[in-house]
Amino acid sequence: MKLDEALSLASDRLRPLLRQDRERVALELTAMQNAQASSGAFLSGATIKKTRAIAIAAIHRRVEFCVATLKTCVLQVSPSVSDVKPLMDTMEHFLPATLDDLHTHINAIVLKINAPNTLAPALDPVVTARLDELQKAEVDLKLYLKQIHKAPERGLSLSTGISCISFATNLVLSVLWVMDPGGPYEPWLALNTVVSVGLLGFLAWKSRR
Repeated sequence: MKLDEALSLASDRLRPLLRQDRERVALELTAMQNAQASSGAFLSGATIKKTRAIAIAAIHRRVEFCVATLKTCVLQVSPSVSDVKPLMDTMEHFLPATLDDLHTHINAIVLKINAPNTLAPALDPVVTARLDELQKAEVDLKLYLKQIHKAPERGLSLSTGISCISFATNLVLSVLWVMDPGGPYEPWLALNTVVSVGLLGFLAWKSRR
């Protein structure tokens, strides 16, 4: 499979996940606004803070979806892929600098509370969070590509198996997390990623011995 085909496959897998996450964000923001209104605190600064927190959490989830999906799709063209840029370009397509739906939601809430001066303070941390998450993702993907390329041919099938299992686990956990935001899925996602990267790192280390 060529790289562009693998990235197209990744995009096809990401679209429904991110669509579900956009729906989740909309529901979370609606629930938050209703709670704030019921307590008489809708016009307070807490509404902006809660909105911002929901947006930052959404960015974190979406980056994790992208990283897990891109990793499994890269395996289908490994070891020919060595440049992380096409992967990051795909990720930035799904996490644009415009912030997509998150900007729309934040702007709408700012207008509702009639506090235009709070728009920039509300958006800036979200913009920063996006940049930070993308930088972490780039480091993660570079390390992943490096580990794949260092794995010996005899260990490639094992590396592939580990990565596929990791992706499948991440995908299931991600879907469950979207469907049940209150569930304890984030720690398991992180643990699964750490274990799979560790195993791949071990294979790469073995290949040098």
